Amino acid sequence: MVKIAYVLSILILLNSCYTYQQLNTENPDYVVGKRYEIRMGDRKMEKVLIVAVTDSTLVVVQDNTEMTIQKSMITESRIRKYSVGRTIVASALGALVVIATIGIISWNSGSNEPFFVCC
Repeated sequence: MVKIAYVLSILILLNSCYTYQQLNTENPDYVVGKRYEIRMGDRKMEKVLIVAVTDSTLVVVQDNTEMTIQKSMITESRIRKYSVGRTIVASALGALVVIATIGIISWNSGSNEPFFVCC
């Protein structure tokens, strides 16, 4: 049980949070190697990685499939940005959960009775 708490603590403390920031719809500047969310027509937002950019097309990778998209078909696009605030909040909450879990495990390990008793 303690090993699970340690693995959980490593996973939570090494997390990072990203947000998607809206791009200018008239003249978006796409950067090769960056991740975007794009919407084509009335479809749902799709997460893609930009591989190549030309004047009228984008070559993207989505789910290990490379495809070419016309820029004129894109109705909405967002770029993925690293969010320092969300990462700090998520790490702090994760640390509190890990400390509480380890505390409950170590407090409960001294007795033979279960910590939570149902019914």
